Amino acid sequence: MATQQITINNLTQTIEAIQSSLKEQAVKQLHSKRINQLLDSTPFTGSASQEVSDWIDDSSNKCDQVQLDDAQRLSVVIDLLKGNDKLWYDTYKDTIHDWVTLKNKLTTYFKLVTGTDHFQLERKLYNRRRQTNELAIDYCHNVLRLCSKVNKYMDG
Repeated sequence: MATQQITINNLTQTIEAIQSSLKEQAVKQLHSKRINQLLDSTPFTGSASQEVSDWIDDSSNKCDQVQLDDAQRLSVVIDLLKGNDKLWYDTYKDTIHDWVTLKNKLTTYFKLVTGTDHFQLERKLYNRRRQTNELAIDYCHNVLRLCSKVNKYMDG
């Protein structure tokens, strides 16, 4: 009887260890999948059609979801820079050593380049029209986002 109890205890411990290992593997696979999705995100090219603050917020939120620290975040975001933005980064990379610096410099430089100053945002809002294939709800959210950029005290 004692031998059977020892065998049952050993089997129980083995099953618990296997379950724990499977859970760890599942978490690692999910984390890896989320990082791959992050790396497949829309790159920032520095074109006038992209707003740098939106892109940074989106990238930052995705990095938060996979719980990246600042060094990992910096590395991932650098990989998402393309076109003019990549050229800009290559020029200034010696002065960028952390995520906060990259975020601040990107925001400052590309707000000037892409014309997202206050006047440009007001004009963009004034000229914003619903596109033919655009859902009404998407149009409303886009207009509200522009409104909140023009007047940051406006509730969205």
